[in-house]
Parts: sequence; structure tokens; C-alpha cells
Amino acid sequence: MQTLFETTHDQRRAAGDATSPRRRWADARPHNAAALAAAVATIKSRWRDSRRIDTAPVPQVAIILGTGLGGVAAALRVDAELPYTDLPPFLPSTAIGHRGALLLAHLNGVPVLAFSGRTHLYEGHGLRQVTLPVDVSAALGAGVLIASNASGGLNPTYRAGDVVVVDDHIDFTFSTPRPRLTNNGQRDDVYDRELIEIAHRSARQHGGSAHRGVYAAVPGPNYETRAEIRMLRRVGADVVGMSTVPEVVAARSASMRVAALSVVTNVCTPDRAVAVTGSAVAESASRDEALLAQIVGDLITYVGADGTSGRLSP
Repeated sequence: MQTLFETTHDQRRAAGDATSPRRRWADARPHNAAALAAAVATIKSRWRDSRRIDTAPVPQVAIILGTGLGGVAAALRVDAELPYTDLPPFLPSTAIGHRGALLLAHLNGVPVLAFSGRTHLYEGHGLRQVTLPVDVSAALGAGVLIASNASGGLNPTYRAGDVVVVDDHIDFTFSTPRPRLTNNGQRDDVYDRELIEIAHRSARQHGGSAHRGVYAAVPGPNYETRAEIRMLRRVGADVVGMSTVPEVVAARSASMRVAALSVVTNVCTPDRAVAVTGSAVAESASRDEALLAQIVGDLITYVGADGTSGRLSP
């Protein structure tokens, strides 16, 4: 079975070095209210200074960019970049294809937080660390979360390079935080119906197509066996990955509207073993992200600078 971790000897040695960024910032987790407030204050200060204004912009949209998808940030007008190592309690990104920085930006006049890289459960982080970008975004006033990821295609009609607008998910991490319930005790829709339609319309307008599918979240870091691929497909999953679900459920618990977009980087084949590497997944995602960037741009434009399409009532 191919493992996701592909660290060099020097990287492995650094991970155990008490002076390395990974170990140094590990002391900051799990974050508490004071650490969260400090991160928010740092972001506001940097944004004010970068634009030379008295009051920091209120972000309307938060974007989490997954494996190989950091190039989506090229469409943004970046005001300032904050490496995670300069923003405790954030930790450095160690996954392949993750930049590890928060971009304070605008697109078509809309203030945006772009988290270029995320942390994962398989890296040994707890849920509070994994969902930290959502907590920070909500505290800053963002009303919409757009989460993106690279995934393996389970649906036999999918091909590498396809974009999937997530319609629902199956949580095999068994660690979903803070479930949001409606008044009758039933969990509400995590993925916003209107944003899903906007994403589909955007794909058509840009000459592409986007599937509507079910995302299965697994803890990783191992890629799936052929038996697991068959099982996931039989329970209704269209794509599989190792992120996103904790983040979007946390966002819904904060009354944020959520859209999730997945780029299929490889097709999971249950009838024959195919070697998959983290580097190949990241390379494929970066090659196929053009349509994703256009969809993200249209979603941000739809939300607007005043966020009138943003946060839901509790």
C-alpha cells in the first residue's frame, strides 16, 4: 500500500528537532480563546498596515486550498501574506503541495481569506487544530467557506481532471466536530444548495462541466486498498479524500454557508492495483485547477463585497 508520507531524511530529522518549526509551534495547540484572539488581532493589524487604512476589511469569504491547489490564489489580489509560522496557534503545513500561509486578499472588490494549505488528522493534529482556519474566519466575520481538495475518483464515470461539487459527505474519520442540528433534532444540509447551483452554472459558462457528488472522508495517511475502494463505492461515495469534512461541519456550526469543490486527480480502480504517490496527486491537482479557479472566482463574486449572500441566521 502506498503511503502519503514522502519525507526526506532531513525532513524526518527536523520533525524530531525541538528547535524545528513543527515542534516549536506544537506547543501552541490546542488553541484556546486567548490564542485565537491573538491570531485575529495579528491578521487585522497586518491587513490594516498593508492597505494603509484605519480599519481592517471584513472578509466575506474564506477559502481553504488543498493539495496542489495553491495556484488558485493567483487569481486573487493579495494585500499581505502571513506564513503559518508567523501566526500562532497555526502550525506549518507538512503535506505535499501545501504552501502554509494565509493570504489576505481581494477578488473583484470582495475581501477574502485564503488559507493556502491545511493541516490534517493524519499528521497527528487534533480537531481544534484542523478546524482552526474556520474558527479564525468566523471570528473575523466571514460568512462563506469554500473548501477545496484533491480526491480519488470512485465513480466510474469520473476522469482525472474532473471537478466535483460536493453535494453531501460520508464521514469515515468518525471525528466530526460540533454537529449542527435543526430544531427537530435532524442534521441540516451542510452544503449550501444555492452555492452548488452557482458552481454548476459557472462551470458551464466557462466551457467545462462539474459533477455533483458525495465525498468520503477517511483519516489516512494510506491510500485505499482495492477492497476499500469497492466498499466506498457501494455505500454511495463518488470521491474519496483525507480532509474537508471536519472543516465544513465546523463552518456550519458557525452558521457559515459552505461550498466544497474537489478535483479528481486519479481514478481508483478496484480491479487492479495502481501505485499512487503524494507527489503525483499534487502535480495532477495543480495541472487541473484552471476550472476550479474560475468557479471559486464566480462564487466569491456572487457573495459580494457586503456579504449579503453570506452568513445564515443561527
